Amino acid sequence: MITMLAASLIALCAQPGLSLDDFLVKFSDARKNSMAIEAKFSQKSVLPDETLTTTGTLVYTRPRSILFHTVDPDVSTLVDQGRVYEYEPALKQCLVYDARDTGAPEHLQTDTTSLDVFFLAFESDTTKLRQSYELSLFTTEGDKGRYGLLVKPKPEQKDSAPFQEASLYLRDNDFLPYRIRIVTDKESQLIIEVSELSVQSEPHPEKIRVQLPEGTAIVVNDVRAETVDAQGKSIPLPVTGETKPSAPSVQVKDLSAPIGASKP
Repeated sequence: MITMLAASLIALCAQPGLSLDDFLVKFSDARKNSMAIEAKFSQKSVLPDETLTTTGTLVYTRPRSILFHTVDPDVSTLVDQGRVYEYEPALKQCLVYDARDTGAPEHLQTDTTSLDVFFLAFESDTTKLRQSYELSLFTTEGDKGRYGLLVKPKPEQKDSAPFQEASLYLRDNDFLPYRIRIVTDKESQLIIEVSELSVQSEPHPEKIRVQLPEGTAIVVNDVRAETVDAQGKSIPLPVTGETKPSAPSVQVKDLSAPIGASKP
């Protein structure tokens, strides 16, 4: 089995005229058993007046959950079941808000669609992303992988899209990313180097749980919902069948430039 997979990947790299559709078939097949992924990352935010850097870890698990933890600043950002959580221990605060689909009415949207790029980096199904973005295949001379995917908003989405383009540089052996580059505008971009990937064949939802200590304020869609008691509490919170609150006015923090990130 391993020999057959290696042979198929070598054959792929020998196909200079590979179409996008053919590549995505191989892309999905190579990732189909990647149910959970852990990795380290270094992040560089290139801004007009400064460059910010930080490091951290990430955990992805199916179905569609991902947890980022940066060291400086100490922030955990979790996306799970259509909700985004941002926990900052220094502030004793956890913000919770709804991540709306890009196809939802404008007044119901929260600008978290850029997270779709991070999900594409680890998922095997590109259907959702292709509804709002155009994908194209590119090649690179890097020794870690030959192929990459370029993601651009469709013409009708350009004015509202959170980025101009995103590039995923993919490893040859499993098409998981070793680099993610997101251009937000002509003067700003985010570059993430991914390393030490560990791939599991079973989902691990317990690895995306974050424990909140006593005294942490939980703010849901701009409304203070509760203060964690002595027993503590973990996120993600249970998702009930109740109607979701209206779109929040909480300022969504840009993952590309975390507050407090250190300069090189």
